[in-house]
Formats: sequence, structure tokens, C-alpha cells
Amino acid sequence: MTTDLTRTTRTGPIIFLGPSLAHAAAVEILPDAIYLPPVKQGDLLSALTRYEPDTVGIIDGEFSQTLSVWHKEILHALSIGVRVLGASSMGALRAVETDTFGMIGVGTVYTMFANGMLTDDDEVALSHATAEDGYRPLSDALVNIRATLAGARDADVITTALHDTLIAAAKVAFFPHRSFAALIAHARHIGVAEAICVALKEYVSAHRRDLKAEDARQLLQLLATGDPVLCAPAPFTFERTGLFQALYDQDRRVTCDGVDVPLSAIAAEVALHEPEFDTINGHALDRALLSVLAELLQMEPTSDDIESERRRFALARRLKGPDAMDTWRQRHHLSAMEFEQLMRGLAARRKMHRWLLRRRGHPRTARLVLDELRVNGSYVHWANAAARTEGLLSDHPDPESRSQPAPDQVALSLEHMRVTGWRPTASLDTWIEEAGFSNALHFRLALLRSRSARARMAAAVNGIDMLDADASKAHT
Repeated sequence: MTTDLTRTTRTGPIIFLGPSLAHAAAVEILPDAIYLPPVKQGDLLSALTRYEPDTVGIIDGEFSQTLSVWHKEILHALSIGVRVLGASSMGALRAVETDTFGMIGVGTVYTMFANGMLTDDDEVALSHATAEDGYRPLSDALVNIRATLAGARDADVITTALHDTLIAAAKVAFFPHRSFAALIAHARHIGVAEAICVALKEYVSAHRRDLKAEDARQLLQLLATGDPVLCAPAPFTFERTGLFQALYDQDRRVTCDGVDVPLSAIAAEVALHEPEFDTINGHALDRALLSVLAELLQMEPTSDDIESERRRFALARRLKGPDAMDTWRQRHHLSAMEFEQLMRGLAARRKMHRWLLRRRGHPRTARLVLDELRVNGSYVHWANAAARTEGLLSDHPDPESRSQPAPDQVALSLEHMRVTGWRPTASLDTWIEEAGFSNALHFRLALLRSRSARARMAAAVNGIDMLDADASKAHT
């Protein structure tokens, strides 16, 4: 089965397949699908992030080895517009339970459960070999036993009484022990004539029904032909409960360097090994708290706010064009929807920042920034840097007092960007306000002071008296 984990575009169907149908037979019907092992809890959420499919087919799933795929995972997929089909085995069971919400059930097994003819999950259970052996069935599913023995009864190979006796024996057997060979042995054990046992064996060999394989083929053919039954999911409101959110945020698995990793393991790694983890964790909690506050204050970001945040995000990371943004998003294991939620959260945070800055009488951000420097340990460094600038300008504090006019604000900004690497991620007017400058003139003066300090430092290095240099420029 393919394990392509590097796709950068939306994929074809995702099919969870195991013992119900051989992989080669499935590929012959639907070659462009991505085939994954029998689904277990968390696998569907992981696949939605990893492949971003528009369609998911669930055929096989795990029952007793691990937790089975959760209904909430399917509802989540449906809620984000992914079509989900189910057939044969686990897929048929989950389709019966979620078809009201838009999951599409396919095939005889689904129909039998949907109309109440079958009620127990063990009807489709069987034991099988490992992935290396192609999930080869090692026992017979009860639904297949029922269909085959019904055919033998209708063909007068066995009586109705013997049919009922063998079905009852299969039902009470533990599912890994169910097989036609075991049932024929049981018939001999209870005294059924050898001729009938031989006839039943021959009938099974020639006419054995495999409803699970038939239904799997039907699902794949449905996808291959684009049958009109593949309608959009039914509209409903998906509730992200605490248990679901925990599964989504922690147990969902992503792929790094070819290894599947639960998201919780990444968080644990940084918590245990990143020296600045407390700062990172604090900033993360602050962002979450701001989101709560924005909600309480009903400061919902507009579509323009979110688009502006997306542009600033791309500019800060030098992501040019949608392809670069998609690549970044996928490398950071975010679905398109999650990335949109991230941008919405950042836009809400910035809206809260601007609300704070515009409060009447607010003393701008100087104290806030300085306190942050004190907390993160860089205050002394920046205080010393400011002192060096002041020292360089102490004999000439007003950089605009010279007779030669200084460049305008745009030219000064471009020069500062070129020399220092400073990169504002918004328009200058917006950035000036967010950075805590009183107005554009205050910002321009700061640029001029920085420019003058650089010139004086260069002159000092070259042994030039800046006062003499200024005087000579004025008379040139």
C-alpha cells in the first residue's frame, strides 16, 4: 500500500482497506486512490491533515486490537465538506450510525444492518494476517457464512433445520474460530450424514459468497464512475467536545522524516528540551487568553482583518505566492482550515492590540515593551545599545539642525531596511502605531537619530571629526 506523505496538492480518495478485498484487486478498480491500513481511532483525523482528501472510503477497521475509529472523527470529516463512504465491515457499521449526518452506506452488509436484519458488530469481524501478508483473512466473517449457507439451503444441499443449526453454531463461536471447515467438522460431530457434509464442502468451494468483498468492490466502483449518489454531506452543526479536541490536538499523528509522530510527542519534546519553553508556553497561553477576551468583547475580526494578517504572516516569513504558503502550511502540519483558524486567531489578537493602543489616555507601548525586555532578559542589552546611540549624539542631539536637508520618511525607511534588515510587516502608518511611536514625526526623528548615530560611528572608526565634516558639507 502507498505511504506517500509528501503531497502538496489535494489528493484523490483515501481508502482504508484490509482483509475485505485484496489490495491488487482494489487498485485495478480505483487506481488513483491512496490505500491505507484498516482504520483505528485517530487514523481518519491524521489522514485528513496529511492528504487533505475530498473523499474517504472506510471499508476495514480494527475492532479488538485498538480503539475503533470514532464516530466524531467521521462527523468532523463530514463537517468540513469531505464525503465519507462506508461498506463491508467497519465502514458499513459506521455508515449505519452516521448516515443521518451524510455518511454514505454502500452494499448488502450496510443494508442488512440499516434495516435491522443484523445488529451485532461481530457479524463482520474476522482474524487476518499482517500487512506484510496482505491482511489475508484467517477466518470467515459471519455475514459471509450466512449468505453462503442460505445459498446451500436454497439449492437443497442442506435442510433448513441444518442451516439454522450451523448458523447458531457459528454465532456462538468466537469470531477468530469461525470458518466453513470448522462448521463442516461440527456437522460431522453432531451426526450429519457424510454425503451431506461432502456435498456442503463442495458447494462452499464452488459457490462461497463473500459479501464483504462484493461490497468493497461496489464502493470502489462507485468512486471510479462518479455515481450521482455521491452527494454533498448533510448540513449539521458539529460540536467539538473536550474529548474530541483532545484526540485532535494530541493523539492525531503527523509525519516527520518518514516517521509517524503524535502531536503530543512534539509538545513533550519541546517542553523537555527547549531552554526557552516557559517563554514559549507563556506566549501560547497569552494568545489563547486574548482569543477568549476578544470573544467576550465581541471583537470578531473581519475578512479584511484576516486577509491583512495573512499578508503580514507571509511577508514576515518571506513566503511569496500561494504555493509557498501551502508548502509552509503542510510542513507545519496544518490543514487549510486550521491555517485559516490560526490567521483568524492572530487577527483577533492584533485587533485587541489596536483596541488597547487606542484607549483614551493610554501611554503607548514603551513601558509594556520595556517590561517584556526585563522579563525575557534582554533589557540590559538594549539599554546599553540606546546609551551608545545617545553618547554618539550627545554633542549634536538634533539630527535635523544641519543646513543640509535630510531624506523624506520613505527614503529614510528604505535606507534603514537596507542597512539593518528591519522589515515592517504592515504599512508604515499601521506599524508606527503598533510600535508605540506617538506619530509619524516621532518615528521620522527616531530614524534620523539612528542614521546620524551610524554615520558618527563610521566616522569615529575612520578617524573623521563629524562636526568638521558637517560644516564642510554645509559650505559645499
